[in-house]
Amino acid sequence: MLLCITKCNDQNWVEENKTSETLNYILSRCGLGYITVDFPPKHQNEKREDLDSQTKLPVSYFRGFVAPDTSSSFETPVVKKCKSLERRIIKLLDIEIILYLMIHPKSNNNSSSSSSSRRDNITMAIINRMVLLLLLISTTIILQFVSLTNALLPDSELESIRFMILQYGQVHLPLDQTICNGTFYPDIICIKDSNGIDHLRSIDIRKPFVDMNLYPNASLARLNHPMLEFIAINSIGGVKNSSINILSKTSNLPVMSSITSFDDPSINNIPDDFPTGLPILRDITILSQNVLSSNTFFNNTKARIELRSTTFNHVVIDETLSLPRVSNLDFRIENPETPLSLVFGSKSFPELNILKVTYHSDIPLNLLVDCHVITLVLASTIQGGVINLDFRPNNDIKTVSFNGNISFTNGFDSNLESLKDIQLILSYLDTYPFTSFPPNLKTFSSTLSKMSSVPLIPLPESLESFALTSNSQLSGTLPLDLFANVMPLFELDLHDNPQLSIGDIPEKWCEFGSINIEDTTGLGIVPDCFYCYANVSYPKIKMPTSMSIPQNFVCHITIDKYNLTSILGSYVVTGNNLGWLYTIKDSKVYIPNKQVAFSQIYTPGPPSLVNISFNPNNGYNFTFSVLEIGFLVDNSKVNLKNTGDHQLVVQMHLFNNYLVHKIQLTDKNISCPVISQTSKSIICSIPKSIRLSPSFTYYVYNDNGWNEQRTHIFDYPLVSSVGYNSTSRSLVLYGNYGNPVNNPVIVTVADTINCSTTSVSSTMIRCTLASIPPVGQANLFVSVNGSEFMSTTLLYFDPNNNNNNNGSTTTTTTTTTTTTTTTGGNGDTPQQTCQKQTYNCYGHGYCDINGKCQCDDTFNQIDNCLTKYINTNITPNATNPTVSFDIDGIEFYFEIYSIQELNYDGQLLKELVLVQQPWNVTLEHVNSTTFATYTLNNSMVSINDASYHQLLVMSNISFSSIPRNVSFGTRQLSLAPNAIKVGFTIAQWPYSSNLATLRVVFKSIINNDQSVSFGCEEQSVDSFTKAADSSSSTIQYLRVIKDNIQFNGRFIDFVLSDGRETYSKTELISLTEIDDGSHTSVALIGINLPQCSVSQLDPDFTPLVVDSGSVHPDCQKSNTWRIIVGVVVGVIGLASVVAATTILLRKKAKARIYRHKLSRLSEQNKHHDN
Repeated sequence: MLLCITKCNDQNWVEENKTSETLNYILSRCGLGYITVDFPPKHQNEKREDLDSQTKLPVSYFRGFVAPDTSSSFETPVVKKCKSLERRIIKLLDIEIILYLMIHPKSNNNSSSSSSSRRDNITMAIINRMVLLLLLISTTIILQFVSLTNALLPDSELESIRFMILQYGQVHLPLDQTICNGTFYPDIICIKDSNGIDHLRSIDIRKPFVDMNLYPNASLARLNHPMLEFIAINSIGGVKNSSINILSKTSNLPVMSSITSFDDPSINNIPDDFPTGLPILRDITILSQNVLSSNTFFNNTKARIELRSTTFNHVVIDETLSLPRVSNLDFRIENPETPLSLVFGSKSFPELNILKVTYHSDIPLNLLVDCHVITLVLASTIQGGVINLDFRPNNDIKTVSFNGNISFTNGFDSNLESLKDIQLILSYLDTYPFTSFPPNLKTFSSTLSKMSSVPLIPLPESLESFALTSNSQLSGTLPLDLFANVMPLFELDLHDNPQLSIGDIPEKWCEFGSINIEDTTGLGIVPDCFYCYANVSYPKIKMPTSMSIPQNFVCHITIDKYNLTSILGSYVVTGNNLGWLYTIKDSKVYIPNKQVAFSQIYTPGPPSLVNISFNPNNGYNFTFSVLEIGFLVDNSKVNLKNTGDHQLVVQMHLFNNYLVHKIQLTDKNISCPVISQTSKSIICSIPKSIRLSPSFTYYVYNDNGWNEQRTHIFDYPLVSSVGYNSTSRSLVLYGNYGNPVNNPVIVTVADTINCSTTSVSSTMIRCTLASIPPVGQANLFVSVNGSEFMSTTLLYFDPNNNNNNNGSTTTTTTTTTTTTTTTGGNGDTPQQTCQKQTYNCYGHGYCDINGKCQCDDTFNQIDNCLTKYINTNITPNATNPTVSFDIDGIEFYFEIYSIQELNYDGQLLKELVLVQQPWNVTLEHVNSTTFATYTLNNSMVSINDASYHQLLVMSNISFSSIPRNVSFGTRQLSLAPNAIKVGFTIAQWPYSSNLATLRVVFKSIINNDQSVSFGCEEQSVDSFTKAADSSSSTIQYLRVIKDNIQFNGRFIDFVLSDGRETYSKTELISLTEIDDGSHTSVALIGINLPQCSVSQLDPDFTPLVVDSGSVHPDCQKSNTWRIIVGVVVGVIGLASVVAATTILLRKKAKARIYRHKLSRLSEQNKHHDN
């Protein structure tokens, strides 16, 4: 938009300026029109009446000139010269030029010269300048709005898209700036850059070609689209200029990701320099009806290439190529002028997985295939051509298919251990392409081959299917001993070999899954199973038409036993001539004619009668007695008894109470006598002398042969959280202690201190310590009627604890870094010590009398005011709960890596790795805070243990650009601006025993060494800071510094265990240096959690900038900090004045340059019009 502001209420201003030389030239050559604009916006034709009472001026009424859109009545064609001129005027008409027009209104020759008039004029001038200032501010807002909503597509891009539209006849697309107005989606998608300028992002040519009677610019060197990501050309049916190959103009597109072309008539070759200047290209898809040629075959691209049977008459593929991401190639070569040799090696094609080559020529093709990861090779010839294949299989090859005249130059016998499938079609070979079958081959087929006899190579045991079909030259008698090693259910197909004599068929063939020997000859004696099921629908046996069932034939079906046992509804019948179970539902063949299985609903109780018909057409009916012996255990529990033995109660999911069942305690090697058995449970008696915790294994069985072994996790006694009152030395242990609680109950702290119980319930034990416990972590031992609980991590005694309910070191809403609070050996006060150690809080605050830094606003007290809160845009991860910041290209991340289960000694029992797992993600914005909720998708999680299926893992991540307070338990935690809070919840974890605990593992990358400069000293900054309490070893802060940006992580020393606050230790698990020269390491950080139903933890992370800018370069030692601070403040003030003066002078000079340009342009226009 070209916008000029009216001066005061001069109603003639518009008409005068519309006829001015400069603006008139713009109007006439660029087809501009005049509109009015209200601010705040109102209807364009509605005039404002709210005039200033003193000046009578319309204070918010503007007029201006704009370039018309397609709906304007004054639209005129925009020519190339106009567009160029328009650009020049837009550059000139900035805020300063508008101001220049405003302060030079039309002169008034009749103004009074009296002193009163002069005073009025001065007053009016002041008022006018105030009005001008308001107008200037409003104008700036309007111009910014206009520039964002009506930014033009650069000329070079407009020229490029015009080329595409005209070349492909996309008559529905405009040739002007309206291409980016959003109405041509999805054919055209535009995007704005950071300056609000439009750019093409996606071009999808999809409509049939229509000749627009205009030619594309053939001199266009290349497409100019700096933000273009996608090009797709889809079966348009024609082009305007078939001599212009679009690929030759597709280069130097820095963000191009995908190029797709279906049947583009202009693509007749792959240019030698394609693709060039496409650094992030991911996909190239070309399907062409033209016959192409290529000398470089997309060399040096990292894109995936899909050719979809595209045909070449010339192609060069050799060791010079580098195509690291090509995984699938499918193309044709047709009638090359000279012999070709193609080399597919691992160096050029390290990821090539599938190769399909079709060759149509009388000239031989030399093909070398030597790729490390290739799994499928298909080579085909047409019209008598030959492929000389040098095939060097690797250990990953799975399938090969050779169609036509394929010659093997180096044999086909090595590295075939992984080969599963071989297919030969129209093979010119007179034998197999190998001397022995690959050892793990599953299928082999040869159709229309030139074999004259069946090769005498035994079939391997692994082979499941063998087909040798449709060969009129195959003759002789079939060597039956070739099939000696095959397994039941083997499938044999020998049909359409009219000269092949089968001979006598052995009884073993009744175990084959299927047999097709139609259109063969010489059939001798066949086993009864062929006749028994010859007349069924969809037979598994297909015989020559010469075979007929003998007269008076009787199928002798034998049954091994009629009294059968069923396991969970499935039973097996064994015998002879049982058939292939063609039409029987709920059946399965293990060995045809020998062993078959049937399924029914679970039927507890005594044996039931079942009728089975093996061949309904012939009435082969038999009745069986079936007894259900299987069962499924659901769960178990232990009833502790004050008197008598304890009881194990085993709940059953499926159970036949008709049978007698027994229970054995396998790890104790004793019997558990059954005292009760119902249709839903079994109860047995456990002697009190047997120790049950933390777990025991039991074995349920019956005398009919079915059993199931389970492990019972004894879930009590269990302490999930702890509270402590130091005044009364009262200890409260929350958890699970059985129901009812059985005496004696014993509690011991720090191995030696007895804690006398004062009250006991199933969920709480309250006791009093015999003496004051030692400061720091302490061992905890609890015994309930001989069942024990032990922990080394749950109990912590804080030296500052005063009636604290959990022993946690975190007792305030914010944590601050402090210096010593006692007078040092040198006689300094705490305040003086703070001043020396922190350079008086690094110039961003002051040290108080207690030796603590009190920081200026926006500076971080945790770092003694060295760091400052930074503004940054935070984008939540769309797939998993990873905390990350990207500040001017500097990246920090903190990843929730896994959940570990640990035993009493801290040894790993099991681990659920959370990276790459599926999460359900929801986002919500409330006021200035963003909430992202991540829930682990158990239905898709890649773990095999069914016990995890009830597990709930959830992370609640929130962030805000303003400071905030959040609640966690009974505490209020203060969060800095842009801090990310990471709530993490684990529920229903399947613990291995009552002694097991959890540890949530976080992963981050830290510096091996890091420091900041202040004064004359380089100060080292530890990555990990432990709590101020010397008795605690828990990590309180993580710091990572990169280019003066600091990433802070804070770990509070308590978690919520079933809703109660209890101590939690954060520890460094491992530190592994990254061997890439970056001087960084991977840190695994663990937060320990007690065993409970629901665990919650709540760390937070903050981005900061290290602000050491108040240091003078000519610094002295640390005792001169007072002088430094004063000097630096003065220097900064002087620098500010100089900077402001420089900016003002530059703007004045710039205004003069602009006015000179405008004047010169006006003179050029005069000359042009003359």
